[in-house]
Order: sequence, then structure tokens, then C-alpha cells
Amino acid sequence: MNKQRNGYSLVETLVTIVVIAMGFNLMQLAFKLNGAVSQHTQRTTQFYRYLDVIEDPQFQFRVRQVTASKLELFSAKEQQVYCLQLAKHELKMRTLAGGYMPLITDVDQVQWQVNSGRLLTKITIGGERFVATTMLAEKC
Repeated sequence: MNKQRNGYSLVETLVTIVVIAMGFNLMQLAFKLNGAVSQHTQRTTQFYRYLDVIEDPQFQFRVRQVTASKLELFSAKEQQVYCLQLAKHELKMRTLAGGYMPLITDVDQVQWQVNSGRLLTKITIGGERFVATTMLAEKC
């Protein structure tokens, strides 16, 4: 006796639902990973932009003073003092006359040290740590 089937069995329907759910989970994971990579790229770009600014030959910066919360740089070309300071999770560069330029956002911590004309910068951005040594002229 042949029995005709109309529609799908319960097992076929459940297998289809499981496959679709796994597909959605994989897509969600891919979006999360893409967001994390994007944040890392943004933080790295901000850090390198900071390095570009302080090493820019247009300014010819020299370290003037380093404290726990502030870095003072003297521009030999412009004959002007610039201050780098952390305020409200933002590393800002400003002149003594006023105004500022935000260099890095989402900063947790920043440390500067000077050894033999080299400026060591340690910055934690969004929980990610960045370290660089730059060649700047001796203190003026």
C-alpha cells in the first residue's frame, strides 16, 4: 500500500529551523567580530595620528616639561608652547593662548617619560595599550 505525503514531516521542519538558527548565530558572531576589528583599527589610527602630530617636522617639537598629567612641547619653528593633557577621556593638544585639538578619544590612561632625548608614550585607549618611543630634541 502506497501512502501519499502532503507537506513536511515534523523532523524535516525541526532540522530546517535548526539550520536557520545556526545561520543567524554565525551572522551575529561575524558582526561582533567586525565591530571589534573596527574599534581596534580606529584606536590604532588615533594613536598613529598622535605620533604624526608630535613628530611633524612642521612643528619641530622639543620636550619642555613632563608631569604626571601634562606634557609640554615647544615648537622651535613656531616659537610656541603646546600642552598635551588628558581631560574627560580625551587627549587634547592646546596652546597656552587657548583653543585645543582633540588627538585621541576614549583614553583611559596616559604616561609620558623622557630618557636621553626620547619621549616614551604609554596610552591605554578603550582598554587597549599602545606604547611608542619618539625621537625629540632635548629639553629646552
